[in-house]
Amino acid sequence: MTPNNPVGTVDMYMVTHHGLPTSNNPALVLAVDPTVTVMCNGPTKGGAEQTLKTLREIKSLKDMYQLHRNVKLGPELQTSAELIANGGTTATCQGRWIKASISPDGTSYTVQIGPKGKQRTYQSREH
Repeated sequence: MTPNNPVGTVDMYMVTHHGLPTSNNPALVLAVDPTVTVMCNGPTKGGAEQTLKTLREIKSLKDMYQLHRNVKLGPELQTSAELIANGGTTATCQGRWIKASISPDGTSYTVQIGPKGKQRTYQSREH
């Protein structure tokens, strides 16, 4: 990824391997410079502090989505509660999903949490 980034920048980054730090090297994450991230972590697996800190360093980042609140970390280290699909433990999981949809013309995309969640719209980058 350095000094030359063969991938370029991306609109959305699916945080790899549940958000474990071993799979989210800051050189890669910061080089692709996503606008939105989605992390498919569990209440106790993934969503690591180091990964969350790396995501916060992304220059173009508008929003970070998490599938679950990491019950081992304080709220100040995680994304805002409204962008976390499931806030409880495994036993109390609501089973909400995170869905991304791209507009037919490719100029924008939406992200929604669960069937009744508010859709947020983001503009696609021109590449």
